Amino acid sequence: MDPMETPTQNGDSSSSQQLFEEARRRVDSQTPTHDSPSRQLLMEFSRMLIDSDRKFHNELDRASAEQEKKQLEALAAAAVEHERVRQSAERVAEKFRLQVEQERRRREEYEHRELDRIRQENTRIEAERRQRQLDEVKRKEEEQRRAAEEAKALEAAQERLRRQKAQEEADAAKRKAEQVERERKEREESAAAEAAAKAKAQQVAQAQQAPAPAVPNAIVNQLVSEAGVNIKAADPIGIIAVSILGYPQYCINQKVPLTDILLAKYHKCCGVLFGMYGPEGTERGRQRLGWRRIGTQWCSGQDHLERMTGLGAGWASLALRKIKVGSALVHPLPNAHYWRAFSRIVNTPTHEATATHYMVLKAMVEGDSLDRFVQCYGQAALAALRKGLIEFPRGHDSVAAKSMLGLVENFQKEKRITL
Repeated sequence: MDPMETPTQNGDSSSSQQLFEEARRRVDSQTPTHDSPSRQLLMEFSRMLIDSDRKFHNELDRASAEQEKKQLEALAAAAVEHERVRQSAERVAEKFRLQVEQERRRREEYEHRELDRIRQENTRIEAERRQRQLDEVKRKEEEQRRAAEEAKALEAAQERLRRQKAQEEADAAKRKAEQVERERKEREESAAAEAAAKAKAQQVAQAQQAPAPAVPNAIVNQLVSEAGVNIKAADPIGIIAVSILGYPQYCINQKVPLTDILLAKYHKCCGVLFGMYGPEGTERGRQRLGWRRIGTQWCSGQDHLERMTGLGAGWASLALRKIKVGSALVHPLPNAHYWRAFSRIVNTPTHEATATHYMVLKAMVEGDSLDRFVQCYGQAALAALRKGLIEFPRGHDSVAAKSMLGLVENFQKEKRITL
């Protein structure tokens, strides 16, 4: 039975009981004092019925009250159980929440510790890396310092050895140069004496006539044919030429040699000595450079370079020739002619320089000509050689230009001359 319906039923029982009480009082009030037995019996039965009904309703009310009490107790127990379950659920939820919070905090703490560990590990690795770099830098600096000290000590030792060797070589070269100079002077004096003897023998026949133009032609032809193949042959030819052209009997007023004839021949055969230049691919250019014609054809390039070699070596042999002090000979081609020819070649415009220029210049400094040039002009000669043999051929790809570099290396190796 629903507990909410209990109050309504109790109200109905009270109303019925009140009605029975009122009916009984009316009966008692209306019943005469002296009534018939049947009526009294009826009244008794009515009273018994009313009492029974009252008793039934009382029992019913009591049962309803007990049922209501039990229901209220059950509701209270259910409420208590509900509260207990609710509190238990809240405790479980709180416990779970606390566990989740603890797990979150534990995870955060673990992550923080892991981040700190990783950060510390990275810091340690970076510190070790920097330390290794510093150690490596220190090690390299130490190695470089030791290497520099060793190199300095080695360089000092090499410098001492080089100076000692250079001194020894200089002494040997000086002795050799003195010996060569003595031998050369002896040869020149001997050749000059022979030439003078021959000249005196021909003096009567020539009757003090000046040398014919055939002499310069013979000198040039001899230089081309012999010195063009071997530049050492230019030296004796130069001695004879100087002896003949410088002989006083063949000079104007015994003082002015007839050098113009030789210069004219050279001007035609080797124009680069006089500052001439031109393209070798044209007729006019070849004429200016001294190419030789054979009939209607030009000579080959090899023959032309050989001719230029002989003429260049001959020019050096003539112009760098020294005449002994007190000698009667007049120098037909003083040293200044060599310097002017050298400067004219070197000052040729770069785009106008040809293989002829390089070959003539190379022949002018080969052999003993280099030593004579340096002895004559000193440091100025070295500067001129640096200009002519290193700077002048720079940028040209011809064989003659490239051979100049090999000539510089030979000078440094054999003559100990560094340009």
